[in-house]
Amino acid sequence: MRVTHCPVNTAGIPWTNVQALRARGVDAQLVVFNRYKLHPEADIDLRRSGRFLRRQLTQARAFARLAPVTDIFHFYFGLTLLPKSIQFPLLRVLGKRSVMHFLGSDIRGKQPQQLAWA
Repeated sequence: MRVTHCPVNTAGIPWTNVQALRARGVDAQLVVFNRYKLHPEADIDLRRSGRFLRRQLTQARAFARLAPVTDIFHFYFGLTLLPKSIQFPLLRVLGKRSVMHFLGSDIRGKQPQQLAWA
């Protein structure tokens, strides 16, 4: 089983989760938009830059590479590789599982409808 955690390493929590899964024998990796200075740990840095369309293209390419080899996607901070309205239906069609992991300020003050992407 391969688990891909993405697309940020907020407070080092995703990296800690990846390390814990690896210690249990799970093939896990962390893919980030850009490395953070405080928590630079990641297996793959997309080095996302430029304007909106360029960033979206970088993310779409990453999704296209990762989807065939990933069984479970673990997303953090309410962020995904593709727009949520596309990504979750596409993951469903591909038979992939996904988890959205909120870390605090990303969920505070949001209505349940805003959080029901899947």
